Amino acid sequence: MIPLLLLLFLIEPLDTATPSEGQLLSISIATARTVNGNYPPEFAIDGDLNTFYHTGEAASPQWLKLQLEDPAWVSRVVIVNRLENINIMQRLLGTQVYLYDADGTTQIANCGKISTIASLMYISSQTYNMPCDSSQLASYVKLEDSEMEVSIDDQIIMNILEVEVYGTVPLSTGK
Repeated sequence: MIPLLLLLFLIEPLDTATPSEGQLLSISIATARTVNGNYPPEFAIDGDLNTFYHTGEAASPQWLKLQLEDPAWVSRVVIVNRLENINIMQRLLGTQVYLYDADGTTQIANCGKISTIASLMYISSQTYNMPCDSSQLASYVKLEDSEMEVSIDDQIIMNILEVEVYGTVPLSTGK
């Protein structure tokens, strides 16, 4: 039998979101407009900071769309950026975060735009917390770079290390 004191250190911490932020929501499917074959959209939601999603090269807009397992009131979207160098970090500049309803085509909220990046000298990771005011239930979260501020030879490239979505699932639809 493990002593109680030792057992407390073996249990992983619970989600750190406050009740007003809701809980970490499950994402069932990740899709994208284009994909670099070695870095599929699923890598942006796998919880592994050693993998990432990378678009194929194409003109704007590029997008990553996440289908929530259950419709929810979304309170925030957390995006973790890659940090290898400043060129890679800038690929998220101008990315907008939107919420969509159950059909996936009607936009119900704009959670904001990534408009700044930090200097490599002062950070060990770069995380964007995008607050969302979702008065309607959302079924999809879409990250889109239609107003991308950085392009390479007129090709828009977006790569995302990880995305997490927080919110509240209604009791009637929750599992």
